[in-house]
Amino acid sequence: MPRAAVTSLAVALLAVLVGCGTSAAPPPAAQAPVPVGAVDRTEYKVTITGHVGRWNDQTHEWDPTDPFRRVATLVIESDPTRDGGVAVGLSTGPFTDFTTGALHVVSNSYLLRDDGYTAEESWRAQTPMATVVSSPTGHTATIDPQVAQSVHLNNFVVAGSPLGVPRQILEGSITVEATEPAVKGSLTLFGGEYIDTGSGTYASEIYDAAFSS
Repeated sequence: MPRAAVTSLAVALLAVLVGCGTSAAPPPAAQAPVPVGAVDRTEYKVTITGHVGRWNDQTHEWDPTDPFRRVATLVIESDPTRDGGVAVGLSTGPFTDFTTGALHVVSNSYLLRDDGYTAEESWRAQTPMATVVSSPTGHTATIDPQVAQSVHLNNFVVAGSPLGVPRQILEGSITVEATEPAVKGSLTLFGGEYIDTGSGTYASEIYDAAFSS
């Protein structure tokens, strides 16, 4: 092989070896983001004290009908649909409880994934049912009236009896004052008979209460 060809080949090989030795290390593999809603879940055992009532067409006021005192679970966790957002839920127990003051309300259907009664497609839909506004002292969840008419997962019971029928929550709000390690708050919710999506209705019952841990 001619000397010039050998020299060129040696120079080319040296360049390759030097290049391999000085190339920058590959960047670290990107970590998969942690799904929002999979972390930062806090549960509190609280006592709810209040009353349910009905709208009086004569006086145009809410008439208290049945007082109640219930033990419930308050859930606060990351909202799966809003980065940095918060979801709030409050439940007194299973959906089969038809006694006075029974309550099931969440700001996002994802919070119902562990209750054992909600269909998987319902909680996987991650349907926002309320708008949650947070501050340094707590959270306020306001039910979205438009979404509420098509969501049958939020309800409360007005009359305690074997024939007690849950009322679909149509409007209202929940205020949570988080003062670790304790928590307290209040809720005023308005409900009515269950309706078909989009048919429209009005609130005829009220759930007015306060809670604390």
